[in-house]
Amino acid sequence: MQRVLLTGANCFLASHVLDQLLEAGTHVRAVVRSEAKANQILQDFPTYQGSSRLSIALVPDFTVPGAFDKAVVSSPPFEAVIHTTSSFGDCAAPRSSALDHPTVRGALELLGAVKKHAPEIRRIVITSSSAAVINYQPEATSRASGRVYNEEDWNPVNWEEALAGGASLQYKASKKFMEIAAQKFVEKEQPYFDLVVLCPAVVFGPLKHVVNSVNDLNESNRLFWKIFCDAGKDFQLPKQTVHSYVDVRDLATAHILAASTPTASGKRLVISARQFTYQRFCDILRANIPTLAERTPLGISGNDAIEKDAYTLSNTQAVDLLGLRFRPIEETVVELGRQLLEIERMEKGE
Repeated sequence: MQRVLLTGANCFLASHVLDQLLEAGTHVRAVVRSEAKANQILQDFPTYQGSSRLSIALVPDFTVPGAFDKAVVSSPPFEAVIHTTSSFGDCAAPRSSALDHPTVRGALELLGAVKKHAPEIRRIVITSSSAAVINYQPEATSRASGRVYNEEDWNPVNWEEALAGGASLQYKASKKFMEIAAQKFVEKEQPYFDLVVLCPAVVFGPLKHVVNSVNDLNESNRLFWKIFCDAGKDFQLPKQTVHSYVDVRDLATAHILAASTPTASGKRLVISARQFTYQRFCDILRANIPTLAERTPLGISGNDAIEKDAYTLSNTQAVDLLGLRFRPIEETVVELGRQLLEIERMEKGE
């Protein structure tokens, strides 16, 4: 690919997508919401300041009509769009309709802008979540011992249940309804582009963008820090509610492959490296980072068997269609742990 439009480019996942695209020689227009976030990208990628390979478009509010109309236009035109944007924070203010949720509305604004103003774009890749795949209802969990979820599965939650269930359930539901709305748009509008949707497991891994405090980490890495790096060796590990993960760098690669692989056209793909246990994370950290001896929970060392009712996510299609490969769990855990300790050290001025 020669030219790509990337939304949310300052964030955890997209900063890795941006890094890999630039390393591959791709021209990228990075869409962000503010001047401050634009400046952050230039600081994170100083080599490309003033370079024609990296341009930035400001879209303060992804949900307003015409939000992306200017950003999608390029000469030469973009070949693909990678839309990674939506966060847990988008659920702060409940919406009475799923279509009014920022995650859904932002995706539809983007699709509409591409159809209207950038007919040369041939593919749009959207980041959804395994939260749109997994059935989290307690009765389903109890029945689904060892359940393997794949691309055919959908979280059955409706919007009324999501509104009653709080921000976490609204986030999960918003991903589901974003997918449905995007698919309906393509079916109804028959644009020149096709759509690929990626549904990743929980995402861990080192940050590419600069973070000055552990308090500013993304949701999953903040969880990693609190439980595995800063809880204390006698901390009792909580009941595990997520059972599969993917390294952020592998997920970034999956987005680029999804944008450029012809056979991925129209696909919904689950992106998951493997199952994991909290105990396994602890054992890896304690074995490889001595400074965490008093900070990482001991748990029951070596007792890292997967719970009998733990679900898993099939990565068969991602491996077969995209040729995706996943780095070892030790690489993810150790490199993230060391980076977070360095962020803490710098924050304290040590």
